[in-house]
Amino acid sequence: MLLRLTFEPKAIQQLLQQHAIPVWGEPRPALIVWLAVEDPTGGRRLVGSTTGMAEVELLQRAARQRGVPLIIPRLDAFDSREVQLADIWGGFLDNIRTASKRYEARAILLGRVLRDGGQWRAEWTFIEGNEQRQWQQSSAASELLIASGIYRSGDELASRYQLSPGQTRQQLRVTIEAVNSFAQYLQLRDYIATLSGIDALALADVSAGTLTFSLTTAMPPQRIFQLLELDGRLRPVAATASGVAPLLLEAESAAVRYRFQPR
Repeated sequence: MLLRLTFEPKAIQQLLQQHAIPVWGEPRPALIVWLAVEDPTGGRRLVGSTTGMAEVELLQRAARQRGVPLIIPRLDAFDSREVQLADIWGGFLDNIRTASKRYEARAILLGRVLRDGGQWRAEWTFIEGNEQRQWQQSSAASELLIASGIYRSGDELASRYQLSPGQTRQQLRVTIEAVNSFAQYLQLRDYIATLSGIDALALADVSAGTLTFSLTTAMPPQRIFQLLELDGRLRPVAATASGVAPLLLEAESAAVRYRFQPR
């Protein structure tokens, strides 16, 4: 017997909101993991997409369970120029941030797993923008520690991007350049409409390939802008030094401008 089930994501999201359950929708920010591990003989090594396959499998399985888009660095010649084992082991964040730029991940997880007496200890640093979180964990099983780093990072991301019930709805205006055909407009409209946290979408103005949309949302403006930028189709025209759209102090009257890069 075969049972096939389907569901409507928007309806499920509305049902969760009606019952005051926070929702972490789509798209979700990607997390890149820079991990160094100590083996039982005391040697140290980096975990990359083509090395440390046991650890990679643990990371990928935990990411699937937690719903976190995961990036494992290639550790190719480019990465080797930017970051070394000593950077990961010593927590030198500047080099790690530089090496992470090519992967366009929103968040970084830096970890090292080492022997600590008769147990294993993991030391983690989670980075998103200018925010950092650090923690340590101990266990007799190193596999559990590796997976738990992903679980904790998922919690950190969910706390930032989830839509919590009871938040006040507001209107945001977003202007998007380089929309040069009706097909591109449809692609853009459908992309924005599927973003979690956007309750209503209306086309407010059209002018020579430039569209202005009015968005109704209960999420903080900065989080909406980060969601818009996640998959690379919308690039800020006038970005701040940090590379993200500016925080709006007067969200209802301000507008943010992007350039559309169709798929």
